[in-house]
Amino acid sequence: MPDTIIKIENISKNFGGIKALINVSTEIEKGKIHAIIGANGSGKTTLINIITGFYKPDSGSIIYKGQDLRQKAPHEIACLGMGRTFQNLRLFHTMDVAENIKTALHSRLKESFAASIAGIPAVKKLEKEADKEVDRILEMLDLTAIKNTKVTSLPYGMRRLVEIARALSLRPDVLFLDEPVAGMNNTESIELMKRIKSLVDTGITVVLIEHDMKVVMGFSEEITVLDHGEVIARGTPKEVQNNPKVIEAYLGKSREDKKDEEVRNNE
Repeated sequence: MPDTIIKIENISKNFGGIKALINVSTEIEKGKIHAIIGANGSGKTTLINIITGFYKPDSGSIIYKGQDLRQKAPHEIACLGMGRTFQNLRLFHTMDVAENIKTALHSRLKESFAASIAGIPAVKKLEKEADKEVDRILEMLDLTAIKNTKVTSLPYGMRRLVEIARALSLRPDVLFLDEPVAGMNNTESIELMKRIKSLVDTGITVVLIEHDMKVVMGFSEEITVLDHGEVIARGTPKEVQNNPKVIEAYLGKSREDKKDEEVRNNE
């Protein structure tokens, strides 16, 4: 039996007269890479924004750890164990790698960073714990060698990893990645995905929005396909790749239509 960590049931969302999501239902299994794919405007990012609390659905439910997330704020959902990155990098460019991670870590500390500067012993202890946590995260992503490097001097792919490292600061059980390999070449994409796969090996569930089909088919274990706000398929990469609805949505016609066309052309 699959171990479902997120259950999405009949989620709908309208923006004015535009139906962004229509009765979307799918399940995310624990400890896997689950890709959500579809053309631009299919509702992928809207769905992630609803799951993580940035949008509220018009109807439906999202169950995570036995709780319905619909009325929870983004910070409450994050504290339950969900982390995410965004399409655009959100880094502090004047800081080094370790400092970028540490700023994200401070949301978990019981005392403020300002208090630590004042020299309060209890907070100094928390700062030491934060330093250890930064080192742990850097090691997870094999980034220790660039710990003190300014992010502005890093190539794009490494900056993406730093953003993922920041998301790991909350120790999430589920990590949402919005187009993590966008703008990368094939070598960079594969290297990034290998490191993401290493996170899954530690028990983290990864939900991936991605347009690069080589990445999706090569690294995902489960895929949900959206088309004009509706789920048209869910399954393994092989199942999705051979699904007539997916083929039609991506290619504009089914294989049967193509075969009929070929027959007519040869008559």
